[in-house]
Amino acid sequence: MPKRRTTLRPLPSLALTMEPPATRLTVRDGARAVLRSEWRDPTDTTPSAAKTARTVTGYRSFDPLRRCLQRHKAASSINERHVVAADLLRAWADGACIGFSVPRELDQPVTMIRYGPTTGPGRTARRRTWCWRSFARTMGIFTANERRLLTFVVLLNRSVAAWCRERHEAKQHANAARVMGTLVGCLDRLVAFLDSEVQEALERGAAA
Repeated sequence: MPKRRTTLRPLPSLALTMEPPATRLTVRDGARAVLRSEWRDPTDTTPSAAKTARTVTGYRSFDPLRRCLQRHKAASSINERHVVAADLLRAWADGACIGFSVPRELDQPVTMIRYGPTTGPGRTARRRTWCWRSFARTMGIFTANERRLLTFVVLLNRSVAAWCRERHEAKQHANAARVMGTLVGCLDRLVAFLDSEVQEALERGAAA
């Protein structure tokens, strides 16, 4: 038989590259953009005598809150606690919508997979339910319009400028300064509502 040509595009290598494609280095609106950043390595299980994990430098998805903090620094209306609280909200949304997966060995034979009745929901299912309850409880403190703004900026990683632009395209008035004030007010309430969780995250080494 003639050899059939594959219909799938080659998968990108999973190996780490020096840097992402040049077209993705420009910080622009949208979740597809990236920016250079530093963060604590969550897989560092052997911290130094200072009890802090090593710092990793690389590229991460565009986050308008981090971008504002990095750009304006001390003069920024966005502070570190805002960013950490937004990270918590984003993590709960991801856990509820995407869920969790148990560790898997890619070379495990199919014959090793076992099927049978369970005694109840597994640990990953319970974690997903907990994330949804935490997310719904937190979003419940905001109005419908505030939830839409938080979803747009925090969960979808879009900018305030993009929010105003889409409002104008829909023939709705939106002032960037006023929208930014509303966003900061929402983040202040988010930090106050998640005060203990934010403090615990900061003590674990979470940073903006």
